[in-house]
Amino acid sequence: DALPIFMVDVLYAKVRVKDGSEKLQLVADRLMEQFVDSGLMLREWDRVKLHATVMNTLFRRDPYAEETSSSTAPGRSGQRARESFDARNVLKLFTDFHFGELDLGAVHISQRFSTDSSGYYASSGHVSFI
Repeated sequence: DALPIFMVDVLYAKVRVKDGSEKLQLVADRLMEQFVDSGLMLREWDRVKLHATVMNTLFRRDPYAEETSSSTAPGRSGQRARESFDARNVLKLFTDFHFGELDLGAVHISQRFSTDSSGYYASSGHVSFI
């Protein structure tokens, strides 16, 4: 009954629409199509992955770790290397965890590979629905 080793550097939870429809997936995919068609981004995947990031080792804060130039990702100056971890225990403990419900009031567009002063993705803007 043991899970196989599951090494990850990002762990995410899937998003489920309460009514079981594909409405949110369709909106996200159409937004992506608009960005691709307008030349704002290149197509990398067929669909947008609707998810909530639970853990991302890129944002790990280890007070005992030394910051050195060797800790940056190869080929990306200044960007820290990701550190993988075995997610078996997290998956075992939280397999059926319910994160709650949310009424979607806005979509925020984030810039990949860029951060703001808080250390998270820089915002390109947002659209409110309410």
